[in-house]
Amino acid sequence: MPQLSEMEYHQVLGLKTPQFVLEHDNFYPGGPTGITPFRFPYTYSIFKNRGNFRLRAKLAGKPSYGEFYMPNHPSGSLEIATKLIKQFYYEVLRRKQEPVIVFFANQNDVVYYRKVQRWSYQNLMDALEVNNIPYLNFGPYLIEYMGDRNVNEIFISGHYNEEGNLEFAKFMYQHLKNRFGSE
Repeated sequence: MPQLSEMEYHQVLGLKTPQFVLEHDNFYPGGPTGITPFRFPYTYSIFKNRGNFRLRAKLAGKPSYGEFYMPNHPSGSLEIATKLIKQFYYEVLRRKQEPVIVFFANQNDVVYYRKVQRWSYQNLMDALEVNNIPYLNFGPYLIEYMGDRNVNEIFISGHYNEEGNLEFAKFMYQHLKNRFGSE
């Protein structure tokens, strides 16, 4: 954790100048994936924001976090996530417990999957397969359950509603029952 003075903290947030950039931070205001504060000259601010990951994703019709699952992303996010999950998986096994890694398809993931027939987090699942780390993907179950229904019938503000949570509980119950037996 960085130890920042109050002034440095305000500089990190872009509230004071000059901008203070934390090492390895891609999200600082005006940074590679951060938003550019809207200030004069306004046209430049708008142009500079084209680098914001949310805006790029919106224009491309992809989930905002999708690019972070790309191999060799400047943030190293796919590689970091893979290492974290791998470490988690082997630590749980070392403790003689049963790791369960689950991908929760959210509203944006379902919309994206319906459009391109690929999960936004597919690269992470592929990386886990290469490392022989098993996982569960709730996405296919949810797609099958929903059929042609509108995603807004299962989600509220991107999260599962009561029906979506119930289906997830059924999905997990079936998995745990199959894996560990008994009722």
